[in-house]
Amino acid sequence: MDHVCSEIKESCDIKKLCASLAKAGTPQDVRWKSLFLFVSFIKEIQFLSSAQKEDIQLIALEALKSLKFDNDSFADVSNRIGARVTSESIDSVNKMFDEIVQAINASKEVIKKRCNNLVDFNNELSNDMRKFSSIEEAVQFVNRNVSEFADLLAQDAESLDAICNLDPLTGLRNRRCFELTVEQLVKSTFEGSRPAYVAMLDVDNFKKFNDSYGHLVGDQVLREVGNLLNEVESKANSPQSGFLAGRYGGEEFVVYLDGVDDEKAFMVAEHIRRSLESKVFKARDVDGALLYGGLKITCSIGLAKLHNDGGKQCYLSALKRADEALYFSKKSGKNRTSVQ
Repeated sequence: MDHVCSEIKESCDIKKLCASLAKAGTPQDVRWKSLFLFVSFIKEIQFLSSAQKEDIQLIALEALKSLKFDNDSFADVSNRIGARVTSESIDSVNKMFDEIVQAINASKEVIKKRCNNLVDFNNELSNDMRKFSSIEEAVQFVNRNVSEFADLLAQDAESLDAICNLDPLTGLRNRRCFELTVEQLVKSTFEGSRPAYVAMLDVDNFKKFNDSYGHLVGDQVLREVGNLLNEVESKANSPQSGFLAGRYGGEEFVVYLDGVDDEKAFMVAEHIRRSLESKVFKARDVDGALLYGGLKITCSIGLAKLHNDGGKQCYLSALKRADEALYFSKKSGKNRTSVQ
């Protein structure tokens, strides 16, 4: 690292950080400097969740406090950080594949059911043809059954749409559906010269909550968050403004606020945060028996305004800034809304 920094003539953030690390007692070993530089700029890494970033910073802070910078300590710290980087990512990928498999299986069941209905209709038609007194009567029978079958196919289309586009746990749009929908909404927002915001929401201390009460209870909490966002969405949409919510992944949720000014966007975010804070949850087992009562959770929110021309890039830029604001909320004590 030294030979690289020595080539930099002007002052830069990395050079200042290297000097700060040296004052803190960090060895000149390039491995340790690289590790602490990675941790220092971790908020810029988009594929890590807020919880992952927080845990990685705590691991690095423990290493700094211990002042043990030998090979064994480096191996231990880097392994712990590596495990934290991959843990939720692997879990997220596994959940994504599970959801895909569930959607495929559900789709197969729907199609299989209708194929069976079609076979039954064909058999019934073949058996009843001899009973018809006229061609007109046979045609009426066919038309009636085809019409009923078309209605069933329409219902199937709605079911398949829900299977493909909704998160099965929370009932919110899944990430793919949310981003496809937002891409169209952003164009409409800017064509109408309306302001818009993106909000990122993360359930506070969710990993510890899961560890304490189990994933069954954790899933019920995420379901309650989904119910809250669906409820807000059903009340917030109007010709002048819109509200679109989705599950971004894990305990993170994303909201697109269309046609709201700075004050209204902050008010909506705070309404969500305070509503969740005031809720008291009851967790039940699969048979409905009460497991825990009086459970409470909070969330942190990051809010960012859309800028530029209404293209997809301006949404992605706002999403990045909303994630940074969320990260700031987490570092500032949690259970708060921050604006970037």
